[in-house]
Amino acid sequence: MRIDTASTTRRKGTIDSIYRRILDTTTEPPLAGSRVRSGPIAHPGQTGFTLVEIAIVLAIVGLLIGGVLKGQEMITNSKLKRIQRDFTGLGAAILSYQDRY
Repeated sequence: MRIDTASTTRRKGTIDSIYRRILDTTTEPPLAGSRVRSGPIAHPGQTGFTLVEIAIVLAIVGLLIGGVLKGQEMITNSKLKRIQRDFTGLGAAILSYQDRY
């Protein structure tokens, strides 16, 4: 059995050229964590947040903190009212005891 070395070399050369063309046409993926903006004011390759996005996030965080603080204030007020009611009931119990005995 005889092997034709010219045809195997040609085939190997075409496969190598195909791989080379594939590798040349592929582009590298963007870096992990990079953010590419899209929209009417975005420039190619622009990354980061706009001032409007930052302002919106700050407004939402402010609303959340305000709601939590208001809730905490309401819990504190209800505890104080309950203690005041307990003392009022204690005074009424003492007066009732004195009237009875």
